[in-house]
Amino acid sequence: YVVHERRHERTDQRWSKVAQLDGNQVLPIRIGLKQSNLEHGDRWLMEVSDPKSPRFGQHWTAKEVIDAFKPSHETIQAVHTWLNDSGIHTDRHRLSDGLGWLQFDAKAETLFRTTYHLFEHGRSSTTHVACDEYSVPSHISSHIDFVSPGVHFDTKTKSDTNQYFAADGTRLLTKRSAVEGKTRRGEPLMSNKGPFHHMPKAAKSHWGQFERQICNTSFVTPACLRLLYGVPSNLPAVKGNSLGIVEYTPESYLPSDLDLFFKAYEPQAVGERPTFDSIDGGFLYDTGLNDTTAFSYLGEPSLDLQYSMALVYPQDVILYQVGDLAEEDETSFNNFLDAIDASYCTYDGGDDPVYDAVYPDPYPGPNSYQGKENCGTYAAAKVISTSYSYSEIDLPPAYEERQCREYLKLGLMGTTFVYSSGDFGVEFDGGGCLNPDGSENNGNSGIFVPTFPGGCPYILSAGATQIRNGDDVPPGADVLDQVIFSSSGGFSNVFAIPEYQKSAVKEYMEKYAPDYPGQYNNSGTVRGFPDIASNGAWFSIAVFGELSQVFGTSCAAPTIAALLALINGERIRAGKSSVGFVNPTLYAHPEVLNDITEGQNPGCGTDGFSAVPGWDPTTGLGTPNYPKMLELFLSLP
Repeated sequence: YVVHERRHERTDQRWSKVAQLDGNQVLPIRIGLKQSNLEHGDRWLMEVSDPKSPRFGQHWTAKEVIDAFKPSHETIQAVHTWLNDSGIHTDRHRLSDGLGWLQFDAKAETLFRTTYHLFEHGRSSTTHVACDEYSVPSHISSHIDFVSPGVHFDTKTKSDTNQYFAADGTRLLTKRSAVEGKTRRGEPLMSNKGPFHHMPKAAKSHWGQFERQICNTSFVTPACLRLLYGVPSNLPAVKGNSLGIVEYTPESYLPSDLDLFFKAYEPQAVGERPTFDSIDGGFLYDTGLNDTTAFSYLGEPSLDLQYSMALVYPQDVILYQVGDLAEEDETSFNNFLDAIDASYCTYDGGDDPVYDAVYPDPYPGPNSYQGKENCGTYAAAKVISTSYSYSEIDLPPAYEERQCREYLKLGLMGTTFVYSSGDFGVEFDGGGCLNPDGSENNGNSGIFVPTFPGGCPYILSAGATQIRNGDDVPPGADVLDQVIFSSSGGFSNVFAIPEYQKSAVKEYMEKYAPDYPGQYNNSGTVRGFPDIASNGAWFSIAVFGELSQVFGTSCAAPTIAALLALINGERIRAGKSSVGFVNPTLYAHPEVLNDITEGQNPGCGTDGFSAVPGWDPTTGLGTPNYPKMLELFLSLP
């Protein structure tokens, strides 16, 4: 036997043992089987994404991806044989449809040579069954990814009827609650002039007369972004092109807010609505809203939809509304990925009941989705924007790596994923840093906290800038904003540096890396983020019947996604494929972006990282120059 997984020392600080489980406790066990050909994934993705590759743009079909990565017969047979020899006979094994998960119920402590405890999270009081480490036979270790329950707190209590017993026979009480800090919601930040900062009435009724004058000082609108990045308007809608926006219930939009926004800034779009794709019971939540609560529910979707729809009009935009109300704290990126790629919820067994919602929903109620989990129900849009993220430390590496591989696979199929990098510089969402022992502090010192999936090398991570006060609007007017929010960026502690980024990061580390001993991963061997940036300050949006202003990387992600969707439309019109995974092309041609060289993203008692010539972990390669980007991508096969 060899130790297969051991708990991360920093995670230990967040959880404490409540009691040891009875060694005879029967647990529902899931073994994630190792997928095939993962070592070839990077090479295959680069073959269709590297601008120098003769196969650029020749994206794979879903069947080709499934066949390439499914677990091998040898892997499945080896695990079957081990379990059977251990007294867990084959007729008790349940293999998922896609072969990726093997499930059974058993007394697991002897099988995995471990001891299970009930753990409680210090801040949220969530309880989970887990162990400190577990072991498997050495010849089996190479065939499995991980075991649940294991070190990841993977067994979530589904209802009060779940019963666990301590070693002395005492029944253990369990609690259900969202993991504290689980989701770094990308909610845009409001102006500090009250809960809403309203535009003056003159700006509402006479906006077009002085838009250019105040773009750089007071308000940003779709027209401002077009001026700033050289983006045309009214390009024709193109069949086969698509832009997707992901939102998580109860965060949704009001149709009346769309029309208010369009009336002010994009009159021809009044009456337009996104295509609505409901995933796992997703719906438009509009109950009990008032001036105090409205922004929390409506702010993010309003921003995402209003700007993406305005920038790509008349191209259709898809709204992926994910999750029911009962599971609002649990619905995750994986639940969305399941819905657009059937191989993920079968071959990968992507979901983890600790971090992902479970459907049919085990929690009854009027807003509880009782249908089957959406699995490959919807087509993936060519570009997908998400303005939500996690702190990398809040999720286990195996979970993050599994999800990151899914972005690789969807990139192989021609989809671009754009994620906002976060709004708190080098700190946790809302502030705070890590002490060396893994505990959290107030942010006056400590270790930097990278975000996820910003560190995943297969997504486009978007930071945010603002227009320099007093500058003209055309390209070059951006600087890094740090007054109201601090654009997140840094270096992953999980993901290795991708080949396409090595040269850019090497130059940064040699010339500009700050000397903060022990506060960030300065090895030069890990993924840096963000990759790109765009304006994220003073965005005017319509929320609950009023025009208000917001800030953050949530503004940048849908903007960048919209520009890539426009480029896709032009490529499709020219008989070419979608751009797909764009990172290798952008890093090979940084001249198509406006380099940002002013500003910082402070935190943890430091100035954080600075915007410098070339790539940096604050604004990436820079902000879009649409004409140059379009010319480049149209020149590729």
